[in-house]
Amino acid sequence: MVLLLTVIGGLALLVWFTFAPKTVEVDFGIVRREAMEVTVDEDGMARYRDIYKVTAPLVGEIQRLTWRSGDTVQRGELLATILPAPSTLLDPRSRQESEARVKAAEAAVQRAEAQVRRATGELEQARRYLERDERRIQDRLISEPVLEDTRQAFQVATTASEEAVATREMAVFDLRVAEAALRSGTGIDAEKGCQIQAPVAGVVIAVPDESRRVLAPGEIILEIGDPKSLEVRADILSQDAVRVRPGQSVRIEQWGGDTVISGTVTRVEPSAFTKVSALGVDEQRVWVTIAIDPGKLTGALGHGYRVEVRIVVWEKADALLAPAGALFRSGEGWAAYRVGKAGRAELITVETGKRNPASVEILSGLEPGDRLILHPGDRVAPGSRLRLRSREISS
Repeated sequence: MVLLLTVIGGLALLVWFTFAPKTVEVDFGIVRREAMEVTVDEDGMARYRDIYKVTAPLVGEIQRLTWRSGDTVQRGELLATILPAPSTLLDPRSRQESEARVKAAEAAVQRAEAQVRRATGELEQARRYLERDERRIQDRLISEPVLEDTRQAFQVATTASEEAVATREMAVFDLRVAEAALRSGTGIDAEKGCQIQAPVAGVVIAVPDESRRVLAPGEIILEIGDPKSLEVRADILSQDAVRVRPGQSVRIEQWGGDTVISGTVTRVEPSAFTKVSALGVDEQRVWVTIAIDPGKLTGALGHGYRVEVRIVVWEKADALLAPAGALFRSGEGWAAYRVGKAGRAELITVETGKRNPASVEILSGLEPGDRLILHPGDRVAPGSRLRLRSREISS
């Protein structure tokens, strides 16, 4: 009898160990209330907004250049000298072409002056509106979003005014170049040659060829950029571009420095272009221009440098967040396994809102402090016995 009971007991234990639910070791994350933001992340390139390509105004022989990339130049400083070739510079047709270029350049200067006057007027109007709304917000006559719109309009007007001034400077420089070509073409200062001066103060960013050689009209001598006009351009997918608006804040990262540079979206181009990805897939992309916030410019970041941008398209100061790795599809909705009483898994249906790669906004179904199983897979089922690892794992 004793032997029989022993055999029956052993069989019962064997059956229990075989079919009893096994304890599953899992990672977990905690539901918290924190600030949340949704960003559009993409690679970008820093560039000087105002780049001046200094070109040859006429046919001639340029003397060897002493300028190198990185050199600082002042406005009006001598950049190069083009010695005349008499058979070309004294040709009547060349003289007539030079006279026409002078007239066209004079018209361009007049147009640029009109643009400056218009941009200055719009800037003054935007400044008056901003001062008015700042007084009205103190009296609680307008809402904060209205003031933000006024501030954005003032920033756009400021940028437009700066662009108009830069355009006028370029037009004046082109006029000087055309006048210099006309003087050289008529034999004026033939021995001295045509002297090319710097249109603006800046930094030399490119010298295609420093050797003495014969130039054709329009051939680039060197390029000058203004470090103060540094901005970032990024091409983003068109489905992301619909969420990007001028005025949104941007974080510029992975540029080589230890700090994060802040910026603001200034322009989203209205048309897209096709770009082939590394996988050979055609993608529709849109150019986005980002202005670096004043005071955040660093001399270490230069023209053509690669950066990574994070454009904040949505943010909330107090959101209920769950780790993204804890949620999975359940029918038409979303669900998660919560660590319940006695260390067993509970299947919870949740309603979600915004999401980013790390977190998901929870609208209903969970409470702060709930512990969720990360990446449960098919190992976990409702009622599964759980053994939690000793520390929380972030998703």
